[in-house]
Amino acid sequence: MKFTADIASQLRSIVSFISASSHARDHEITKAIHLIADMDRQSVTVRATSLDRFISYTVSADVSQSGEAWYTGADLVSLIKKNKSRYPGAMSFASGSVSCGVQQTLKLIPDVKPIEFPSIANVAGDGWSSIAVSELAKAVNSVGHAVSDDPTRQVLTGIRFDGNATACDGHVLSTIKTSFEPATPFTIPASVFKDKSDKKDLFSLLAALGRNQVDIGFDGEYIHFTDHAEKSEFTVSIYGLLNQYPNYKQLIPNRFNHNIVVSREKFLASLEAIKPIAKAGKENCMVTLSGSTTKSGEQDGFYLTTKALPIAGVRTEAHLKQNSRGEMAWFESGGLTVDVDYLINAIESCRDPIVTISANTETSPVVISSQDGEIHLIMPIQRREPDRSNHFSMVETLKAHFPFI
Repeated sequence: MKFTADIASQLRSIVSFISASSHARDHEITKAIHLIADMDRQSVTVRATSLDRFISYTVSADVSQSGEAWYTGADLVSLIKKNKSRYPGAMSFASGSVSCGVQQTLKLIPDVKPIEFPSIANVAGDGWSSIAVSELAKAVNSVGHAVSDDPTRQVLTGIRFDGNATACDGHVLSTIKTSFEPATPFTIPASVFKDKSDKKDLFSLLAALGRNQVDIGFDGEYIHFTDHAEKSEFTVSIYGLLNQYPNYKQLIPNRFNHNIVVSREKFLASLEAIKPIAKAGKENCMVTLSGSTTKSGEQDGFYLTTKALPIAGVRTEAHLKQNSRGEMAWFESGGLTVDVDYLINAIESCRDPIVTISANTETSPVVISSQDGEIHLIMPIQRREPDRSNHFSMVETLKAHFPFI
């Protein structure tokens, strides 16, 4: 096997993405990179797997001898790093020898056979949905803060795609409309989209492969991301989370008794001002949203207060919206108490400069929405005793509230 190809950055990203889910006890094939050179097509194919992630990447190359070989992914990345300042972009492979600015002999893996590489079913062409990588990133960034990290409820550790992108951890639910609706909904592990600082996430891989648009397909077991450009093609296949995802849509009320509109930036500034005091509480990082009225009954202001010591409050600008009965009002003395971190995460995830905060009762969900189609649902905190507080769960709320569903 002899070929020269400009694949240094791609190889490094492929190895990083695969290694993010590999373990020391995994089969040797998960540590290897399979290279296949085709002199007739003048192309080289890179294949790699960590058993729950699979990559096949084909690119044009100057091939002088067809063949195939298995290399240790760590050796390839080490070679690229050592010669990063010297290699001209192209890498030359000749069996066990690899040139990346300076020629180096790498150990081949003789015991791995191509037939041992798992085969991934191809998704029928009609099953693909196309989406811009930027839109996919926007959806993931919008709902990512609500992903659960509870391994006992694995399906909640992923992001659901069913026309919306949705994440839910039991106390927070976030969803945003997407431009594609798969024939069969699927849930992608959120770990696929994390580790951006280490370039181990899917978006870093797609950027390294030069992809701005991808087609997504689901075969009932694996989610496939693919693109066929003029001189290259790739498929990334990821094992989906197959348990039943909760029927989250029934948790979102369709009308509200209380609505206010706030400036995203000004409201965030108010939250950041009160956050240090709110987080002084030992059990909950609580902040209460409340309004006050003048003697004539007009709305005087909207406040964020905390009962942590010292007691503090911040007034913020807000505008009341009419409810379904044409009334304009917000909770007054009692207010509505939520976790300050949940609230900040939801507001930060909104990209629209204007945000609407809605609720029905002091024990029903707070819904934060924007004109961009985002919906963030936060369960409130119930103060049962002066010195104790407890989060409501979505199951409790579904049973006791939602008169408008």
